[in-house]
Amino acid sequence: MLKKIYDLGKTQTSSFSDFAEEVPEEEGLVISLETTPNGLIFKGIVPVQKNPGGKSSKVFLYRKQRGNFSVSSSPTMKFLPEKKDKDKDSAQRTFEIFTGFFDHPTLSDIRQVLENNKQLIIDLLRKHDLRKRFLTISIDGRFPAEVPKIIQVFEETVKKGKSNGETKCFLCGKEANLRLSDIFKFATFDKPSFTPFLSKKPPIQICEDCKSILEKARRVIDEKLSFSFFKNRILWIIPSVSESDILESVVEKIAEIKDTEGRSKLRSFARLEKDIENVLANEKAVFDFIVIEKEQQAERIVLHTEEVSPTRIKKVLEESEKLENQLKEDGFNVSVNLFTIYKFFEKVDRYFNTLFNAVFSEGAFDKRLLITLFLSRIRSDILGKEDKRSTIEAFATYVYLKRLNVLKGGVPTLKGEDFFSKYPEFFDEPWKKAVFLEGVLASYLLYLQYVKRNSKAFMKKLKSLRLNKKDVEGLLPEIRAKIEAYNGMNENVAELFMETAKAFLEAGNWSALPDEISFVFVSGLTLGKTFFKEVDADESGAEQE
Repeated sequence: MLKKIYDLGKTQTSSFSDFAEEVPEEEGLVISLETTPNGLIFKGIVPVQKNPGGKSSKVFLYRKQRGNFSVSSSPTMKFLPEKKDKDKDSAQRTFEIFTGFFDHPTLSDIRQVLENNKQLIIDLLRKHDLRKRFLTISIDGRFPAEVPKIIQVFEETVKKGKSNGETKCFLCGKEANLRLSDIFKFATFDKPSFTPFLSKKPPIQICEDCKSILEKARRVIDEKLSFSFFKNRILWIIPSVSESDILESVVEKIAEIKDTEGRSKLRSFARLEKDIENVLANEKAVFDFIVIEKEQQAERIVLHTEEVSPTRIKKVLEESEKLENQLKEDGFNVSVNLFTIYKFFEKVDRYFNTLFNAVFSEGAFDKRLLITLFLSRIRSDILGKEDKRSTIEAFATYVYLKRLNVLKGGVPTLKGEDFFSKYPEFFDEPWKKAVFLEGVLASYLLYLQYVKRNSKAFMKKLKSLRLNKKDVEGLLPEIRAKIEAYNGMNENVAELFMETAKAFLEAGNWSALPDEISFVFVSGLTLGKTFFKEVDADESGAEQE
């Protein structure tokens, strides 16, 4: 995995220094200098935006510094916060540390101008709100990366840390004195698949050249290959292909995916899932999906799906669209995607990570666990809010995952027409057709009760949707008796009863877990409108409870 990121960094070119970083603040103040026949002079303090004239903010040659420091390592720095116990305010403290960068023979003329105008510059800075702003410099309108001698000193400053010669670079074998974890916070012993042979020994060391390449890769990932994921996590999509020109093209196509509804910096995977899949499915590369969890400055890999092929991604996309169209034909508008699936996993998202990995790596997921999660939400929605939407979504999810061969077990045996033949993945055992049809008939009965008596008394018979084999086999005659009492029997309903009874007979001595039985029954209960487009709701019939 690290090799793939390293290759990603090698494809990136920069018109500025390899060591420059993006400025974290949106606005800054520029100490403007100008060249005259008599040398440099101070012209004033000028506001500036993070991306002046559309340029990258790397034009400022910013580099983050950690801990306490008395000299800036770059010609751009963030203003220090005010401290009550200090005898110097933010403007003075920042300026004095900032000028330390120019204490170099090559930049002596700049240093001299800054020293000569120190008090004036500090006084002018104090007139501005310095919170969340950065300080930089310009010479004749050119920013630090556009002034060769400033770039030279900047790169010398970054590189001047010397190796003790005892540690070798993890990537190239040269002498190393830098840590991989400075770039990737989880690069200690978080995920063995990320860097082979990781352990709880001292952090991985890299050389300056490799660090530069990895920093480029990290910026590309952050700026072009990252998406907001579920539960405030971040998804990285890392392409891999041997030809560098193809790799660059793939990166740019992922970067071009637009989130027109998004308000945050990161694009939303939930909103853009199909757009992303459509792009990836048509590229000549394989992809690693990495889900990152951030906590302050720390990062942790919670999911890493490796070597996902475009063929698999295309299959995921095509099955989703095909199923959505089929359900729409049957009168159900439901989105078949990972966002819909995640709704059933919100309280146990660790299982969602397993399912996500199974979908894209052609793995397997526990069918019994999935049904348990379905019913947990379905029972809450139907019994608490009379909301059947989650049942439709659960049915769609089940069929979708079966078509992707993620849920194992069952052999297609039904050869019926229309609805059952359209979803053989769901009706992969004979008993399921019987229990589903019984749910359809129960739905019809509940409808009759509601329109005739404004009641749903029969729901009490359904035991809070915790049904076993004995329960469902005993329900059919009760449902028939109630429907006849409401004068709801007609030729179509009678035919449906015959089909249900026949299905129970064909199922033979079947067995299934209560959760699976309940899920199939409630699916019929919710999707019953497919079988009853309209009902004659006359007010005749005996009153039932």
